Amino acid sequence: MTGDIKLWQNGFEEPKTEFPDKLLADNIADFSVATEGLAFLNLGEADRSQKVGSGLYTTFQFVLSLYTNKIPGYSFEVLHFGYDVTLYPVSIIFDDDIGKELKLTRSVHGYKIKIDTEQDFVAITTAALQSAKFMRTVGGLIKIAKARTE
Repeated sequence: MTGDIKLWQNGFEEPKTEFPDKLLADNIADFSVATEGLAFLNLGEADRSQKVGSGLYTTFQFVLSLYTNKIPGYSFEVLHFGYDVTLYPVSIIFDDDIGKELKLTRSVHGYKIKIDTEQDFVAITTAALQSAKFMRTVGGLIKIAKARTE
């Protein structure tokens, strides 16, 4: 059995890539400041029910949601994404209107794509956060939140 160790004599190398959820968290870190504390983005792990119906088929799954404290129970799910232990590729499912705006092709599970690199992940999630649908939704949420504050 001592010969088996030769299979791994060179050791193992951890990926040099960053976790996709960390990249997105860094990208959205100042969102609540930009909305003057009226709207927030929550990046959280998907719960069991979200995982079952998502169509991501990945081990680690996350949901990015937009919300305000002024409308209890309201949230807008911007995107779902997931990855396996290899970190990349990342599977992403976008809100339908955002997916259309990004000119993605709709599948059975919605506007789903696979991203192979950190750079592409940051680029596509940034494009989603700069989409007209997202910007209109944030604007409307801020207006409603302000009206409920007064």
